[in-house]
Amino acid sequence: MAPARTTRGWPVVVRRVTADDKADVLGFATSTWDGWDYIPSVFDGWVAATDGVFLGILPGRAADGGLPRDADGEPLDTERVIAIARVTFLSEEDAWIEGIRVDPRVRGMGIATDLQVAELRWAAAHGARHVRYVTGQHNEGSHRLGARHGFEMLGAVRWYGRNDEDDADPPVAVTEDGGTGSADATVAADLILDDDHGGAWWAAVAVDATFQAAHRLYEPRSWALCGLTEDRFRALVAARRVLVWPVGVTEPSAAPNGRWALAIRRPGPEGEDDPSRPLSPALVAGDAGAVLDILRVIGSGRAGMPEVRLPDPDPPILRDGGAEAWTKAGWGPMPRTTHVFARDIDADHPVPEPDDAALLTYGEEPRRVAQPRRP
Repeated sequence: MAPARTTRGWPVVVRRVTADDKADVLGFATSTWDGWDYIPSVFDGWVAATDGVFLGILPGRAADGGLPRDADGEPLDTERVIAIARVTFLSEEDAWIEGIRVDPRVRGMGIATDLQVAELRWAAAHGARHVRYVTGQHNEGSHRLGARHGFEMLGAVRWYGRNDEDDADPPVAVTEDGGTGSADATVAADLILDDDHGGAWWAAVAVDATFQAAHRLYEPRSWALCGLTEDRFRALVAARRVLVWPVGVTEPSAAPNGRWALAIRRPGPEGEDDPSRPLSPALVAGDAGAVLDILRVIGSGRAGMPEVRLPDPDPPILRDGGAEAWTKAGWGPMPRTTHVFARDIDADHPVPEPDDAALLTYGEEPRRVAQPRRP
């Protein structure tokens, strides 16, 4: 059952977050999950980033001039941010919502509802046609909030690999798992796909069953999913971020026994490229054993590293013995899944109106101010 909402007689003002808001934001976005939250580590970067809008909500005075009050009836400072969210533009058409946080003092007062309407308005102002976000499988509040504004569950994803609770030093991956066993002496540079053969590899990826099960999405940066098109794939090839296996095979059709694999490397933000814990690929496709070989190259032969995200349940790549082989090699499934929600913005799916237009105002009208991320 949804929690009861508290009547709110005062408007909110939506504007972009600035560096001056940091102390106020971290006051309610530092210990969200058992004393931890990632907002402190990304706040400065989000303020400075040019690929999205970092939105904040401030309480406004009521129509009669009275002070806004929280759920307990205590007055609120109209200069202090009480909720945040970020809209990132992963391509010209793909927007990603993340980092929704609401000050506990005003939860249940419709703040998140108004904030999500504002997010969608900002996404529409940038020409986004597809808006997505992820949330935990048990986060019923996020599920309800999305459903209220036209989001539907697109699917689920699950991590495979070394669990954070595993031993600090993972062992070298075993090779009796369906892979070729020849990855250990290979470096990632040996696997980079050249521009001349991008078309053949895209043709194979486009019909790959795991890619299709993932709704043709890839993860260009951590915890953000975007549609992968041929043009975007070719741009990734040109950026030397596509790895293919076996070594020296120029087209999937030439791979021995048809066992080929492809992975897209994900560049990390400054300070994230820790060689002791390599970044997970943005996408993997192909044969289960061959993909293990690529993962070994990226992780320097360490079992379960890097982790990789696959559609859930029953990812096609792990059928026919693939699941057992991956688990034996150190890439077993992690216990929890993450749900992906999506909605379009078009004539048939317009931006929703707020429950009360008088209670949702903008300090700055939504407009195109951000530039989509490059592939």
